[in-house]
This record gives sequence, C-alpha cells and structure tokens, in this order.
Amino acid sequence: MDLRPLGRPLAVPALLACLSCTAFDEEVQSDPRELWSEEDVVAERTFLPAVMDSLWSIGGTEADTLLLNPYWLSAGAEGVTVWDGGRNAVIRISGEGEVLWTFGREGGGPGEFRTVRGIAQLPDGGAAVVDNVNERLTIIDREGRLAGETNLSGLAPESVASLYDGSLVVLTHLAEPAFLISNDNGVVVDSMGFPSRPYHDLPLMARQGRVVGAGTGWVFGFTAGNGWWRIGGDRAAEGFPYAEHADFPGIETSVGEAVVGGRTVTTRSTRTTEFVSTAMDFGARGDTLFVHYYGESNVRGYLLDLFSLANGSYLGSVLLPAWARSVAIGPDAIYTLAADPFPVLTAFRMTVGEGVAR
Repeated sequence: MDLRPLGRPLAVPALLACLSCTAFDEEVQSDPRELWSEEDVVAERTFLPAVMDSLWSIGGTEADTLLLNPYWLSAGAEGVTVWDGGRNAVIRISGEGEVLWTFGREGGGPGEFRTVRGIAQLPDGGAAVVDNVNERLTIIDREGRLAGETNLSGLAPESVASLYDGSLVVLTHLAEPAFLISNDNGVVVDSMGFPSRPYHDLPLMARQGRVVGAGTGWVFGFTAGNGWWRIGGDRAAEGFPYAEHADFPGIETSVGEAVVGGRTVTTRSTRTTEFVSTAMDFGARGDTLFVHYYGESNVRGYLLDLFSLANGSYLGSVLLPAWARSVAIGPDAIYTLAADPFPVLTAFRMTVGEGVAR
C-alpha cells in the first residue's frame, strides 16, 4: 500500500506494519446474526411528538440547477456540506441557505474527484472527502481551498468521520477497516478492526457501514445489517441493535468458465441475497444519536430513530415531513436531501419531546 501524501506535505507512515491493528473484542461467536436477534429490538416503535419548522429549501424545480445529483451530506456550525456527483464537486451552504463555496471537478489530479463515498465537516469549518476510485483523502479549508491530499492507495475508503479534536476516522474495505488520521498533518495514528470477531470475519459485501463523530468518540453502524457500535475516545466499544431488526445479507458465489486469451479459466462471481438497506445516515447532537433508517417499514426513508449515546437505549422515533435519501444533523438544524422529482435540500429546526433532543 502506498500511503505517501499528495499536495501539501502530510506525513503519513509508509508502512502499515508499524500501526496497531487491534480488534476491539476477541469474543468468538459462531454466527453474527446471533449477536442481535429480533428479540433484542423494541416490540414497536414509539413515535415522539416533534415540531418541524422549515428554515429554507434549495432546488426542487427544473430551473434550479445548483444541485445536479447530490448525495452525501455533513452538517456543522458552518452549515451543511454537500457532495454533488453531478458536478463532481463539494458545495458548502450556510445555515441561512447561502452558497459559500464550491470546490472540485472530475478527474484524478489535485482537487479532482471520481467516486466520493463520504464527506465530513471539520471543527475548523473545513471539510474532509474520501474518494474510493482515486483512493485518497482530500482536505478543504473553510474558505473552499485545497488544504491537502493523502494517498490511501489499497485502502478503498468508504466513509469518513470528523472527531471533536480535529482527527479523522476513515472507514476502509480492509479486514481492519478503521484508520485514525490526524487532520493537522495527515499522520495515520492507529488502525482498528471490527468490534467482535464474527463481524470482523463477515464478507465485505455483508459488512457495509458508515462512521460519524459522536462526543469524544465515534459511531460505526451497518447499512446492510443490524446494529451500531459506540467507540469511545479510549477505543472501548459497545454494540447495540437498531429499533428494527434486519438480518445481514447472505452471500452467494457462482462458479463458471470463460475463455480468456484462448485459455479456459475458472470464474467466480459474488452477489448478496436478501439485501435490506438499514441505516442510511447517522448524526449526533449532544447525547443523542440519530439514525436515518430504511429497513422494511412502510415509512422507510421518513424515519429518524433516536438512541442514547450514554447507554445505547432506544429513545423513540420521529417522522420526517418528507421522504429523504440523505440526512445530516447539525447543532441548530436538520438537513434533508430528496428528489422531488428534482433534487431538493431542506433545512429544518426540529424540537422533540422534552428531555430527548433539541
């Protein structure tokens, strides 16, 4: 793996062997489906009283071309950061709905993107972007300028989370999938495996997930399986089921033959079976984790399930006023992204039952 930095010097160690690759929990169980079963989830969701005040909305009409094919969102004190695959660009929009800057274009050069899989707004107002095809981490400063790029060759980054101290967690395709990267100088300070050996051993296609900063640590949650993990600043981890149960996808492998260069070779193809999208986005505010959940419910895409970050308990659920493909939780607003049939980004101020979240 080539972890040499690009652009501004970011001192990344060239050898991963010097890193500590530690699984959080060495407990061995025969089947990861047994860890969180249907008996572990709530019998029925409790819907909390909530007030949704619309602050502003962008898009939704053919004439509005600011957003072409937006997908990922990340919110913070500076507003909301949007990845627009139609533009191959990152767009920063203030909390008042004003475009502050646009950064990026298609390509493999400095400041260019191909397949972005995650963005994170940084505490200093900048943004972090992980590109799966270019295999790198890009840092944008709060003014919308390129601040640095780190080569993540061989890691296939899938998601990125910003932590309270400015460091980053990058989720990768490796068996030891989480890499902690210092945002100040790009140094990889640690790498970590999945909590609990059964999850560590899941096939790649069955252990898809996202990461998000939460308090002094972060959260990893499965997007095609059941449950989320709270990882503290001391790297201790504890896992909890979602409010709605979903089995991990099954993996089916087909074996065949193909003629390549005049030779017959054995081919193998792998696909998932019984695939159910579960948690699509995560956000944290105070001691509350927000999970934008799909699942098999008839209100999939409208659901925000709320959990206590202190003990993992289910607090209740809120229905969004409109279906959303992506959701970001900011300190003062919730941002939702949908197609109406044209892309539309909306900011809400949400007040939920007293003592739960505001």
